[in-house]
Amino acid sequence: MHLLALRISGYLGLKPDSVLKHWACAKILKSRPTTTGLGTDAELSGDDEICRMIVEKFDELGGADVSYAEIARKAWEVGRGGLATKVRGFDLRISGLVEQKSTAFGS
Repeated sequence: MHLLALRISGYLGLKPDSVLKHWACAKILKSRPTTTGLGTDAELSGDDEICRMIVEKFDELGGADVSYAEIARKAWEVGRGGLATKVRGFDLRISGLVEQKSTAFGS
């Protein structure tokens, strides 16, 4: 359904942001965290994969105006704190780049 919604929004000349945000939240809800390692050394490797998929899809389809913070909040709400931190990191990197560029141009 998300593919259809993306095509319709493109046909209507709308930004894909709301569709991408919904897709990312649905992806988080459907995914299951996978652990590698044992005990205190265990890590959630599935979080890296889901984060990568979200960022790549946004880059590919032009979801530049989507706030990663909203998606990170959804991950946090469903108990995926590690994923929320990883996704939120991309929002911080983007805002840092914007600040660097605006100070370089004297804005």
